[in-house]
Amino acid sequence: MPDAKKPRDHTCVTLFVPGTYASVGELAARLDRGFRVSTDGARLEGDALPFASRIEWEDNPHDGSFGQAFSFGTCSREEARAIDQARGAVVLQLPVELHTFRAEIGSLASALRHAGAIAFRIEQSKLGFVAEAWLQRLLSEETLPLIRLAVVMLGGAETTRTLGMHVFSLPDTEIEASGREANIWLDVMSLFQLEEDPVLGSGHTFAPDAETPRRVMEWWPDTNYPPGHVCHNPFGVLRLGAPGSRGRPQSKLRPTFMPALAVLLEAARKQKGAPLTREEIETMRDEAICMTMDPRDAREMERARGYADIDPERAVECWAALEAVRSGGA
Repeated sequence: MPDAKKPRDHTCVTLFVPGTYASVGELAARLDRGFRVSTDGARLEGDALPFASRIEWEDNPHDGSFGQAFSFGTCSREEARAIDQARGAVVLQLPVELHTFRAEIGSLASALRHAGAIAFRIEQSKLGFVAEAWLQRLLSEETLPLIRLAVVMLGGAETTRTLGMHVFSLPDTEIEASGREANIWLDVMSLFQLEEDPVLGSGHTFAPDAETPRRVMEWWPDTNYPPGHVCHNPFGVLRLGAPGSRGRPQSKLRPTFMPALAVLLEAARKQKGAPLTREEIETMRDEAICMTMDPRDAREMERARGYADIDPERAVECWAALEAVRSGGA
């Protein structure tokens, strides 16, 4: 896991927190000593918190939507009905990864519970639990409860993938498998990423144990949700291929574009007013300012800015994937 604990300049975790309070002001009046809402009502702060969270208010429309937001198997019907009676909810945007500031987020969530919070939902994956159950998982000393708190598995006919790993500033994983086999692979992969913090990318291989044939991974942009959507993983998706596939040699240094290649291509597309051609993409890649960095340093730079750059060796394919999801074709 990363050694440094650094608040970010961007939102890492968005919390939807329904409660018995009727406004941000009423919540502020109920908060324990040491926690407060800023005078402009825009930030929630704490004396022991090394970060401030942006805060917004959302009225309960009393159309069943609050209860429905927690009715996906993590809350009982009785709990969902109680949540549906909430007077409203605060929406908190935390500029920290969920695991790195686990204890501090727990302190904040405990203060919110004492002030009337009924439940918590992580918007990046839409997973929500009643307050006590949410805090129990968050403050567990084990890693798997934290993954269960934040990450869901989306199963299709041929592939299964995780959703929500961006709350840890990590890519999601997709595998050509389904059912129990897929669950084992994705659970172990998520644990491996969170506990070991390896630098992974296209050409690396992975297996959940020594006896299982390894699968090669390819990094792709997240095409399940468009960029800007809260469920979109800006750190991408690692797709695990067929069993027994072979990996590729890895360089000791990683090419890093400044500014990011994705930013350059987006600016060129907007200026052109039309999709970029293969020749245009490859020319921009070849002529852009690039430096080589240690892979871990390059990844920390990506985490600091809030997104991973596209794979330069597969720039045309990765850019086409992003263009497709933007246009609704993915």
